Amino acid sequence: MTLSLSASVKVFALLALVAVVSGLRWPSGYGGAAALADTAMGPTALPDLVVESIADAQQPFDCVTPAGVKVTVRNVGGGAAVASTTFVSSGAQHASLPTQALAAGEAVTFLSTVQGIPFGDTYTAEADFSDNVAESDETNNTRVEFLSLGTLPTCTPTPTNTPAPVGGVAELPDAVASPLSSETAQSESMSWAAAAGIAAVCLVAAGGAAWYARRRG
Repeated sequence: MTLSLSASVKVFALLALVAVVSGLRWPSGYGGAAALADTAMGPTALPDLVVESIADAQQPFDCVTPAGVKVTVRNVGGGAAVASTTFVSSGAQHASLPTQALAAGEAVTFLSTVQGIPFGDTYTAEADFSDNVAESDETNNTRVEFLSLGTLPTCTPTPTNTPAPVGGVAELPDAVASPLSSETAQSESMSWAAAAGIAAVCLVAAGGAAWYARRRG
């Protein structure tokens, strides 16, 4: 039987399709459909968590933030990352920081009171410490920095004015009032003594004048 050219092309196309389908491994169930979709459309985008920075928590100094480090974790992958744990350490000090779920491109910054040697020490931060997140790159989760954390002095509180007493001027303490009272009493005593002396002189003068007048009379 002789086939026309168009029929030959159709048969060839059908055989090629059967060959392609036969070459695919089709797993059973719903996952098989997902696998076929991945094969046809490409793999699903995965997240990728990295420690973007480790810095001194007290820079800039705001009089409130305690000494330690601030750590920024970013998802640089194309997919969303589930909640995870970020681990920060310096020498014997360490802390595990719960990390929220991060969308693609999203970042979060933590404050940790982990402190090494004050004038310079190595600080390590590792994203996805417990391996909760399936990432496109599992080798870039750790960052190491040498930092000199300055333990800045605490802020001096702003002085406040003492409110005036209600109902008049406050009384002076006894230690201040006593000398003033003594000086006032001494001044008053001297005034009375002077007045008494003047009165005595006047009486003597008057008596003398009367005696002289009687002698002449």
